[in-house]
Amino acid sequence: MKKQSWGGLLLLVLIVVALAGGIFLVCRHFGGAAASEHAGGPVTATAGGTQMFSGDGYSLGVPADWHVEQDGAGKDMIAAYPDYRAAASSSTATCKIEMSVFPYASSTSVADWISGRIGADPSLVVTEQSSEDIAINGGSGVKWNGLIDGAPTTLVYAFSSDHAYEIAPSVINEASAGNAPCTAALETFLSQLTIQ
Repeated sequence: MKKQSWGGLLLLVLIVVALAGGIFLVCRHFGGAAASEHAGGPVTATAGGTQMFSGDGYSLGVPADWHVEQDGAGKDMIAAYPDYRAAASSSTATCKIEMSVFPYASSTSVADWISGRIGADPSLVVTEQSSEDIAINGGSGVKWNGLIDGAPTTLVYAFSSDHAYEIAPSVINEASAGNAPCTAALETFLSQLTIQ
């Protein structure tokens, strides 16, 4: 009789574990595990459906349907995908906007810093076509337009007193001629970025 009760108890425990695992996988598949998609820090959602992120000297809000990856340690890199679900399910071209954070001394010339950053890889052929000052919440910014290895490219650099931010849109799932298709997503990203 004891062998039957232990066997029944073991079977019951296995069923409970299997059900719990199944529920976890279903929740994860349908977005219940949103925190795991946003590795690297707490994510809050506002009433308007905006996801809020913060990191090394910045805060950022993006629409709720964007997928965002943030590094776990220093939070000095963030990647946002406006059309992530569409891109994941097909080979449709979609945008990715990456922002990297660097130390910066306010005594450094902004033009020299940008030139040094863009020209850091000597294997790339870089030609500047224009640059313009732009407004960034909490700091200053420069929008750089040019050619990198012949592809039309727009990059944005934002500056606070001790940080520089490189914001680089790119088109994935397509060998495109530059990142112009990401202009609207870049504007949304910039409008929701605040640096301290």
